[in-house]
This record gives sequence, structure tokens and C-alpha cells, in this order.
Amino acid sequence: MKERYSDKYDVTQHLHYKETAEYNKKKVYDIEKNLKPAISLKDDDLYDVVEA
Repeated sequence: MKERYSDKYDVTQHLHYKETAEYNKKKVYDIEKNLKPAISLKDDDLYDVVEA
């Protein structure tokens, strides 16, 4: 994550700073995790193909 620094305002003093990914690395959004399909089809599975 790219960190942004500003001389105008100290973000560490902000009320909600502890909720940011800069403070807590567990809050970093992982887009790759959400792009993976939730289901996987197997050769034995039956499914219908529907055109939208």
C-alpha cells in the first residue's frame, strides 16, 4: 500500500486513524482474494447453461 504523507495534517492524530490500513495491516483490501470464483465445477456435476 502506498503511504501518503502531508505536512498540512498529521493523520495519526485523526479520530479514526486506527481503522485505516496504514495503522493496521490486517485491514488492507485484497482484490485478488475477491476475484477468485467462489465455486468450482467438477466433471461429475450437472449444470444448466443460461444465456442472459
